[in-house]
Amino acid sequence: MTQPPIDIDRLVREVLAELKPAPANKESSTSNENTTSILQPQPAAKSPQPMPSSNGELVLSTRLVSMSDIAGKLAGISRVVVDRRAVVTPAVCDALHEGNITLSRALPTPKPATTTLRLVVVAARTKADPKPLANTLQSKGFKVECHATDCLLAATDQLAGELSKDNTLGLLLTPHTAAAICLANRLSGVRAVHRSDTSSIETDAAAVGANLLVINPQSISFFKLNQVAEEYCRGGIRPCPEVFQKRLM
Repeated sequence: MTQPPIDIDRLVREVLAELKPAPANKESSTSNENTTSILQPQPAAKSPQPMPSSNGELVLSTRLVSMSDIAGKLAGISRVVVDRRAVVTPAVCDALHEGNITLSRALPTPKPATTTLRLVVVAARTKADPKPLANTLQSKGFKVECHATDCLLAATDQLAGELSKDNTLGLLLTPHTAAAICLANRLSGVRAVHRSDTSSIETDAAAVGANLLVINPQSISFFKLNQVAEEYCRGGIRPCPEVFQKRLM
C-alpha cells in the first residue's frame, strides 16, 4: 500500500503546538492568597506512566506521531513501531535517534473481513482462471463466487444483476478493461473503476462509491492481483457520494 496524502496543515499545527512554551501560571490576586498557596502542601507531580510493552517494543497506532505520543513511554524501549502510513514528526525522529531507539513501520492490521460481504468474480474473454483467486480470498474470510464467460456484454449484465443484491461487490477480470468500464457504467447501479495496483485504490473507489473493480489479470502477477483484490474487499461496501447519486445510482 502507498502512503495516503499527508495532512500538511495538521502536521504543521502539531509541530507548532509542541514548540509552543507552556503558559506561565497566573499570579494570585492578593498577598493572602499567595501566602496560603505557599503554606499549603502541593500534590506531588505524577510522572507519566509508560505504555505496556512487549520485548522492549512500543506500538503506536496514531496516524500522526508527535512528542506527546512518546512522552514518558520510552523507558526500557528499544523499538517504536508505527503504522506504515503514519506521519512521524521530526522531533520524534530526533528523540528516538538520541535514545538509540529504532523506528519501524509495519503494515496496518487488516480489518477483519465482514462475514456478510459477498464478492462475485467474473472472468470475461481471458484464459485466466478465477478459481485460485477466489480460493485465496475465501481463505481471508470473504464469501466468493466465481464465473467465466466469453462475452463481455454477458459479464457486465450478470454483474449488474448481482450488484443489485445487498452486501455484494463485483470483480471483473478481463484484458478489455476500457470496454468493460464503459459497458458496466452504462448499467443502472453499477459504479466501476479500474486499478491494477494498490496505489490510490481506496481513494478511487471511495470517490464514486465503487462496487465493481475491473482488472486485467494478464498484466499483473497473481500475487499483485490478490493484493489489489483483497484491499478492494477490505474497504467493504462504499456508499455513493451524495453529490453523484442522481447520476450514478
